[in-house]
Amino acid sequence: MSETYEEIMQSVYGQDTLPKNNNMGLDSKADQVDLRNTDADFIKNWFAEQKGETTASTEDVFESTSNRTSKLKQTDLMKPQNLNTIREYMIAKNGIDYQDYDADKVVDDFVENMRWFNTNTISTAGEVVFMNRANEREKQVAGEAYKLYDKLGSFWENDGLYGRAEGIFDYVSAAARDPSNYIGLITGGLAKAGTLTIAQGGKLAVKKAATDAAKRAIKRGSTKKAAEKAGKEAAESVAKKLEKMEVSGPAAKLAKSQAVTNAKKLTNAKIAQAASKLAVANASKGANRNALIATAVTDGAIAFMQDDSIQDIYIEANYQDKYNRTQAILTTAMGGLLAPLAMVGASKFKGASGFSEGVDKLDILERTGDMEDFLPMLDKKRQKKAADTIRKAYDSWAKKVARGKELKGDSILPETVFKEIMLGPDGKSGLAEIARQAGVKIPKTKTVSDIMTNVIRYLPEEDFIEISKLVEGSTAIKMGELASTPLQFGDIVASSISGVGSSLSVMSEVKRRLNKTVLGGNEILGAAIDNVDKKNIDEVIKQPLGYAQNVWKRLLVSSPATTAANIAGFGAFALGQSAADMMNFGLVGAKAVLTGNKDLYRQAKVYTRIQGQKMRNFADPLTTYDAYLKLLDSKPKVKKVLFETVGTGVERSGERFGINLPVVEKIVGAANDLTGVRIQDSLTKSQMFMAEVDKYLDLKHGRTLSDVLAKGDLNLIDEDITGLALDTTMKSVFAKDYTGKDQGAIRNLAKVVESVSSTPGLGFVLPFGRFMNNVVASAYQWSPLAYAGIARDIAKKSAKPIKSREAFARATVGTSALLYAAKMSESQEEQGLGTFELRNGSTVVDVTNVYPLSYLLAAGKVINYALTGKPVTPEMKKDLGEQLAIGQVSRDIQFGTDLSNTLDYFIPTGGSDVGGERTTMLRDFYNAFTEPGSEIREDDGVFKRAYQFGSDASEAIGKPLGNIVAGAFRPLDPINKLVGFITETDTAKDPRQARGFGKFNQSATRYFDNILEVLMGETESITGESLRVASRKGELYDPNPLARIFGLKILPGRTATEKVYSLAGIKAWSKDQRSNIPAYDRIFNETMAPLLERRMAVLLNGTGFQELDLTAKRDKVTDVVRQVRKTVSDAVQSGATGGPDYMEALRYKSLRNGSSAQRTKAMKEMRKEGFKANIKDFNYDELRIFNAKIDVQQLLAPTEFIDTLKE
Repeated sequence: MSETYEEIMQSVYGQDTLPKNNNMGLDSKADQVDLRNTDADFIKNWFAEQKGETTASTEDVFESTSNRTSKLKQTDLMKPQNLNTIREYMIAKNGIDYQDYDADKVVDDFVENMRWFNTNTISTAGEVVFMNRANEREKQVAGEAYKLYDKLGSFWENDGLYGRAEGIFDYVSAAARDPSNYIGLITGGLAKAGTLTIAQGGKLAVKKAATDAAKRAIKRGSTKKAAEKAGKEAAESVAKKLEKMEVSGPAAKLAKSQAVTNAKKLTNAKIAQAASKLAVANASKGANRNALIATAVTDGAIAFMQDDSIQDIYIEANYQDKYNRTQAILTTAMGGLLAPLAMVGASKFKGASGFSEGVDKLDILERTGDMEDFLPMLDKKRQKKAADTIRKAYDSWAKKVARGKELKGDSILPETVFKEIMLGPDGKSGLAEIARQAGVKIPKTKTVSDIMTNVIRYLPEEDFIEISKLVEGSTAIKMGELASTPLQFGDIVASSISGVGSSLSVMSEVKRRLNKTVLGGNEILGAAIDNVDKKNIDEVIKQPLGYAQNVWKRLLVSSPATTAANIAGFGAFALGQSAADMMNFGLVGAKAVLTGNKDLYRQAKVYTRIQGQKMRNFADPLTTYDAYLKLLDSKPKVKKVLFETVGTGVERSGERFGINLPVVEKIVGAANDLTGVRIQDSLTKSQMFMAEVDKYLDLKHGRTLSDVLAKGDLNLIDEDITGLALDTTMKSVFAKDYTGKDQGAIRNLAKVVESVSSTPGLGFVLPFGRFMNNVVASAYQWSPLAYAGIARDIAKKSAKPIKSREAFARATVGTSALLYAAKMSESQEEQGLGTFELRNGSTVVDVTNVYPLSYLLAAGKVINYALTGKPVTPEMKKDLGEQLAIGQVSRDIQFGTDLSNTLDYFIPTGGSDVGGERTTMLRDFYNAFTEPGSEIREDDGVFKRAYQFGSDASEAIGKPLGNIVAGAFRPLDPINKLVGFITETDTAKDPRQARGFGKFNQSATRYFDNILEVLMGETESITGESLRVASRKGELYDPNPLARIFGLKILPGRTATEKVYSLAGIKAWSKDQRSNIPAYDRIFNETMAPLLERRMAVLLNGTGFQELDLTAKRDKVTDVVRQVRKTVSDAVQSGATGGPDYMEALRYKSLRNGSSAQRTKAMKEMRKEGFKANIKDFNYDELRIFNAKIDVQQLLAPTEFIDTLKE
């Protein structure tokens, strides 16, 4: 049985506090009370007034007793008076949780909060929001708390060894996690890049200067002399090699000539490179100066704004009397000085990656082009074996011709001869096996025919004569007329290979043997390249909508929040990959010890070495990136895959749609660059790719990447290595294409998702299909489910050992992470935190859209409940499902919410209690555009004519269409939030209350509404109504909008209601009032919030609640909510709140009066009588008539029923 309002008040305050008028003022229109008053003490004050008592003014209750001259230690803050001040401040700022925390926790968090507040600009912004929203009491308490902190003095003097360590950690952590400390570096980098790389004009100018310097250097007489000298030395060196190999004749002469040419090209390239580097260095001087100035100015400005905000807070809290200009000047100067010093210090790490020499070598190779040396590929012994192989193949052919089994042809290289030469008569030997034993590789610049040509060129004279006779005897070729030397013979054979019918299959088999795969990367690379090539080939027609959709997606991801989410996701993957590497170290090392295998011991050391190399690459990102680009220039197909997308699988450009609008591309490019999307994509990919190439190169060949690059041995970096490195890299940024032929059965499902995402129009609803595929795939690969696939591959003997053990390590690391998350969920429950809520000091952070952390938390909670035998709630299942599907289609908080809301409109999710207008969206859309003449349609009390276009149609499609339009303006979001922070207008809005095109306007302008309000003032169609919920009083606002700019969602200090909901595993929004009358919902929630908060506070502080199991907690909370809802419903619908509220309550009641059929009939009758308005707009008389018609139907219902039976 539900409690009355009076009974609720009795449970909160006791019988003696109740006024004598026990109707509580709710039944009399003359004695109304505003139940939505947001004053925290309004109910106490109201009761006191009813009893004739008075309450003290909050302005006079707090008198400072702090003496700012005396010094305190941190332990002194635990004295009752100090602790009470601090606790009250922490409750006001960070929520009800600090009501129950012990003294140590309260003081520690307070001190850490103050250190961050004074050091970290994001924390300063949070304090600004708190003080701007605080009442006078809270401001006074804050001022006293600030004084107590000031009396602590230096942590170095007062807090002992532990306190010093803790203080150092707090300050360093606060500074390291302050985005503003990197803005100056980025600005400086942009200033430098403006001279060197990014700005097109600067890029072309520097490139031209370097090219001109190189040309001038090559033309110098000294350069020509150096080249001649180098050529002479090269010829002598080659002559010695050939003499040692006992090689002479025309082939030897050609080799010497080529060596001279190569030496000259190399000398010219080195001189040109030196001149170019000098030209770039000269240009860099100005760039470095610009970078230092830009960094100093930016960081100085940030330091000034932070100090200005802090001083404003201190003045507001009566902690500081007036503005201190000297402090502002000193702070600005220090801020402007420290960052440039940091830049200079960071420059000391340049070259730490060890790739500098490799970058120079790659540049030389690019300048010289392909330099064939024409030296024998095989040593003397193997050359003799190769000659025997060729002779035997022709001899075998000659015998077949003699026996009549084969006919003489006009080809110098019959198909059977070619196949036997390359693969041997058994298909397993031949030149392929000889070359394999010699360690010959076939890089991209070579072909299989080059091996055969090289061998023939260096045939011994006696072998050449014998083979010539066999050719003449078995073919129609006259060797004397075509080739009188092995060199000529080799050239003719090379030109004949393409005409051999089986040449492609033979060459493919030879290449497979020589470039032996031990990692399994060849197939992966082939599939990735095929996917990219297929897109470029298949879709060549112009697709305006497809291009528009692509532009929209690129703008949608142009946000610092998206960039931060991408970095967080990459960081989590990189951490997991390093953990998997270290697990492989243990596994391979253990096997090496047990088997005594020295190569396994070497491989084990690779996994530890690469961790140090990753750190060096991270410390030297620019050199690593330069080496990455240079390496990719030699691997164009790999580069094509890496540069196809940006971020989490969004196509980098709209080229494949056959449209290129330069102005649009410049705007989109600028948005991508300014929000860090491209630089983040480039740096993260370069870090992962270079580390993985290094690792696999070492595992396969025992050589480090820096060594291979420095020596120019690029043929070692084959498709086997680059394929696996590419695979890991694309997975690390969640952009791998899972539609490739290497993916087996799952490719079909992945194709469906990507097809929907890339289809013009549908991509607006499901924009990031590739990311969605990566979410599901990574969840599988880093889980115990992957063990089954690994075991299957091993059983089929189709798995490569290195690839299999790395997959095993990832599955084990992922499983460990899930078990840790399961254990962590217990800690979250003890703190009363929700599934995606994590406590960071005194603040609570929502990580719902920080994948894969969010997935681990959701999965961990489900696993914990499953393992402990507790029932898994529907909310837990929904959380996990969303993390694996729609909930992770977007990687940032704001659009993730918008997208979910949009999909709610298209996918019915429930009845009127939870769905309301979203369950009827499709029908609204249909009826808005159908032909005239359809009957009036009623849906949960909302009546519409199908032919009426206007507000009905615009309301039906307004919000989802507005969300799509808003995506194009996403780059403005950081500025919009900053404006809202400054003007204090960044509060949550309720577009449901908007009418007509207002829903579209408010949804479409969500990323620049604050900017518009500054320029145009508040307007109804854009400003709208603020949102109200039942779990928190007053307006909803972001406690730290600056943090949200960088993708960090800090939650406001929790109310008792929110904490109880978390303890019971209930989503707060699920208990809000939601109906088809949004204005009524706002009134109801606004009225309910303070009453529910007091009931929940009683429940939270009562004995036994927190010890209940989850089911019992949920039942208890549901019962309390039901009681409060009943009380509020009675109060609101009885007219206790009066005015417009009463009318909204009447409209709400009217929508639930009678049956659906009776409401439809009543509306038809009113339409016939000339009433055109919708129920949401009915006035009092119209509502009275409407309800009267329903009442009449109800009175006649029994008679009509009897008449129906008689018929």
